[in-house]
Amino acid sequence: MTALRRSDWLLVAIAALFALSIGYGLTLDPIETSLRNSLRAPGADFPFGTDHLGRDVLARIAHGFLLDFGLSLTIVALSFAVGVSIGMLAAEFAGPADRALTFVMDVLTSLPQIVIALILATHLGGGELSLIVALSLTGWVKYARIARAAAFSLREREFVTAARVAGG
Repeated sequence: MTALRRSDWLLVAIAALFALSIGYGLTLDPIETSLRNSLRAPGADFPFGTDHLGRDVLARIAHGFLLDFGLSLTIVALSFAVGVSIGMLAAEFAGPADRALTFVMDVLTSLPQIVIALILATHLGGGELSLIVALSLTGWVKYARIARAAAFSLREREFVTAARVAGG
């Protein structure tokens, strides 16, 4: 049996946190207070102990993990979809459209992504939806650059030229 690589350990840790979050964290209320249980040490009832208001620390960590994992997955998926679409469009419509989209990508790359996302999130209002929209609208650039470069390199391949000559 071979030893696990570092990336395998990371996947195991994420799977364990996910299972713990679903199995333990969702059965308890992370904001329920009980001053009788405040500042309890880790034990059988509270595996990670409690905070100063008597809230279960493990339940709070589990709920936070599920929320963060879901938000991260949504933001990356939307950024990927928007970026690949824009990159492919830029490669397909080479010329003025490609130059315009490349200029927008250059401008967004030259500015710090988190600053732009914070400004967008502030103008959109608070909440999860504004966070998702702001980070997705600023995170698409790296995917668009990769998709554009891949599409341009594929446009010049022999099988594409042969398909064009054949009437495709």
